[in-house]
Amino acid sequence: MKKYDKQRLFEVMGRLDPTFKPRLNEGDAFNDAGEPLMTHQQFNDYSEPAEPEYDDNEKPQYPKGMGDFNHVDWQMVHEQLVINTELLRANKTSDGNLMAANVGDFTDYDGMLSPEELKQLEAFNLIWIDGHFPMIDDEQYLDFETFKAKAAEIWDKDTPSQIQPNDSEAPYLRGREPMSEEEFGAQELPIQNVPSQIDGRSKVSAKNLIYKHIEPLMKGIFSDESWEGVRKIWDKFGELGLDWDFSRNSEYYGGMPPQGKTWYFEIKFMGNNDRPQTLFGTLTAAGAGSVEDPLGRYDITVVLS
Repeated sequence: MKKYDKQRLFEVMGRLDPTFKPRLNEGDAFNDAGEPLMTHQQFNDYSEPAEPEYDDNEKPQYPKGMGDFNHVDWQMVHEQLVINTELLRANKTSDGNLMAANVGDFTDYDGMLSPEELKQLEAFNLIWIDGHFPMIDDEQYLDFETFKAKAAEIWDKDTPSQIQPNDSEAPYLRGREPMSEEEFGAQELPIQNVPSQIDGRSKVSAKNLIYKHIEPLMKGIFSDESWEGVRKIWDKFGELGLDWDFSRNSEYYGGMPPQGKTWYFEIKFMGNNDRPQTLFGTLTAAGAGSVEDPLGRYDITVVLS
């Protein structure tokens, strides 16, 4: 409707309110901006509500659980994931008319997936959630047909199982006691039967996934007698199904009393090019305690390369 089409405006208002009396020939029907003059009540009657009102049984329902694979608009899902991927790789969340969609956008009542369906895609590495934004990390899934075929393959599968942490004492977790080479090799690490969650990834992607899972375990200052903070990192490696082992003896550093301790390890996996890959890592527990007992408190840093 044109802004200054009085006749058309009055026709619409007349249909809405039979008591409305048009005054086409009077100069005060519109103000200087060409807007119709009306009472506050008329304004409220003709104004649209800011949000739609629903009866309790008509409110939009958020998607839940694993639904029918064929009811998902996979073309739309994939297109938005590709947009997210391109923007996030450029360290952006918007560019012109393009905007990254976060987890909530994907899973609200106007979204494309349920939270469980989104987690299913993440569990089988079709997507990676960078902070709050789902994206495609494995290059092969940038192709729509490949992505959809893999999604169909894993849709009804159980997610990779999680093993319970092993609480048995091991030589490499005996607090601050020096460790001999004999002790280091005296007990083998528990054999993991969980599929590795980094197989099929690039080295960068594999590192990002590991950091994502262990970062919450490295926050804060730890205070214990048996490297409990360090133990939790090793347990998380087991939960992720990583094929890992120590690459050399751990070392104290900083003289006496020692100021910290470093563990050296390596993680083997099958890369996205179907070739064996190895990540090399260090875990350092740096003393944050007193001068007399620096390791009475410590923080943790993990570096992968």
